[in-house]
Amino acid sequence: MKKQSESFNFYTIIEFVRRFLPNSQAVALALILIVGFLLIYSLIDLLLPVFVAIVLAYLLEGLVAKAEKKNLSHLPAVLIVFTGFMAGLGYLLFILMPMLYSETMQLFQHIPDMVKAAQTQVMRLPEMYPQFIS
Repeated sequence: MKKQSESFNFYTIIEFVRRFLPNSQAVALALILIVGFLLIYSLIDLLLPVFVAIVLAYLLEGLVAKAEKKNLSHLPAVLIVFTGFMAGLGYLLFILMPMLYSETMQLFQHIPDMVKAAQTQVMRLPEMYPQFIS
């Protein structure tokens, strides 16, 4: 008797899958996408530098192609684009980031004074506009 109930459950599951998932290629695609997403999600710490490198290579290749259209051979175009990219990255890291850091620190130091000044101005509103604020 137990064997019949097991087979009944097995055939019920097969019939359910056939009824609601008739296209085996769609099911295979869905499974591949789910497994691929889970694999990428679990390895994101390792794959993030690879994705960044792919995006940068794609963007820089477009600049190299534009330089080659202006009658510049491939090697000089690559060298010019790479040098420009590295100069921009160096400027960002060594000039802009320290400036941004110091400005952010000054902002955080002045926030209590700005809040105190705003509170003082808000407290003066009833005196300045008694007809609107009571």
